[in-house]
Amino acid sequence: METAGFLAWVSSLQQERGDNTRSAEPMKEREPVQWMQFALGSRIPIYERSAVILTNRFRGAAAKRLLSAIAENRIDDWKKAPRAVQESGASLTGKDASGEPLTGHQHAVFFLHFEGGEATRLCAWCEKPFTHQEQVAMLHASNSELSITYKESSWAASLIPLDKLVPPPPAIPQVSSQCWKSMTPYVPARHVFGRSGKVKAGESIEEQIAEELASRGLPTAEVTVEEGSARWMKVHQPRRTRDGSTNDDKRGYIVQLKFSQPVRGPIFLGHSCHFGLGLFVPTNGSNPARPAA
Repeated sequence: METAGFLAWVSSLQQERGDNTRSAEPMKEREPVQWMQFALGSRIPIYERSAVILTNRFRGAAAKRLLSAIAENRIDDWKKAPRAVQESGASLTGKDASGEPLTGHQHAVFFLHFEGGEATRLCAWCEKPFTHQEQVAMLHASNSELSITYKESSWAASLIPLDKLVPPPPAIPQVSSQCWKSMTPYVPARHVFGRSGKVKAGESIEEQIAEELASRGLPTAEVTVEEGSARWMKVHQPRRTRDGSTNDDKRGYIVQLKFSQPVRGPIFLGHSCHFGLGLFVPTNGSNPARPAA
């Protein structure tokens, strides 16, 4: 980005975010966009295990900002909001006007983009383009640092909005691909193994992925799991299910998909896929993962 253009962009962003002390002009209506992204900065590296913590905090902050704007600061809890207000916030909250989780993956996906094993960007994508208010809510949410641990601490990440001159991350490809590989571990939505340690009937990784691909209208794919890639991951827990006995550590795997025909992404599968797990990126098919046992 040229210096003059960058400075002009920063100036306009400061007005939108309320960072300057001068009276800002009325905000220009932002055009609908399917994705937004923010550069990440932190005093310590941000690894994949922190992905769900960070994306959940950002989603919550953006949803809070959106409610404040829509309800003109008269309501501070989505549960207390009228149905019309709840409907307008569904993309960020992930819930319908009745407060029930949306089905069919209609809501936004928040994920981290990794380079060299460390997160460099926080991104948001939605099939239904983000409205002006949703975009502004996310910009305002990026004003504050986000803790990268479950407990409040000095370890926090800073966000800097990136404009359209910065290309989208590989998870939001501009072309179709036949081969895809998970950038972040795929966590099966259901338990794969029974108490005996054997794979449960109908619950293998391959079968769960095949079921999910079919539910999303995607073609069949050959599924392979990278040998030795299993690792423990923190997953997202809806507030209604959080209690002292709930285990938020689940096994994740690096998975490769080879479709019967080229498909276009983004592709996000499995547990906590709306918070950055099971995020797939196109690959040329080299260095294939080995089939699961």
